[in-house]
Amino acid sequence: MTPIFYLSTAAHTCALARYLGSPGGRRLARSVVPVTYERVLDRMTRRFWTRMAKEAWWGLAPDPWSWRHVDTRWWWRELVVRLSKWVRAGGTPAAGVYIFADLELLSREEARRAAALWTELADAGRAMRLVNHPTRSMRRYELLRTLYERGINRFNVYRVTEARAPTR
Repeated sequence: MTPIFYLSTAAHTCALARYLGSPGGRRLARSVVPVTYERVLDRMTRRFWTRMAKEAWWGLAPDPWSWRHVDTRWWWRELVVRLSKWVRAGGTPAAGVYIFADLELLSREEARRAAALWTELADAGRAMRLVNHPTRSMRRYELLRTLYERGINRFNVYRVTEARAPTR
């Protein structure tokens, strides 16, 4: 049976784990593996952290004449953090289905890192099935609005800042 890795925030991963422990979710518990973004993004592959360390290194010395304008302590600290994460990084990711959930709850940096994880998984060369690209997928509002406009949903969604009033 192919494992299904369900990536979500820590709060929603706990809810999923609770469901998988319930009588209705026990059949799925054999194949669904809840994983938090915090854990997987912290333990990304060595190739990812090599790239991040290179970015930190090149950011450290953008221009030799502008050293007085750069907070070098921050760059050195960032380089050390990224190299330490490279040492702890995991190896090749397991083959399976990866579902990226809770995308609207990710910060811009977390979404960028999740997109890098998506790329790492796609390039792994194993039997991977990837669902919901972290930066290219529709978020909840856009999805519900699109479903209504295509006639699939009978209800519409509105933002508080929109000028139009709900129909019902």
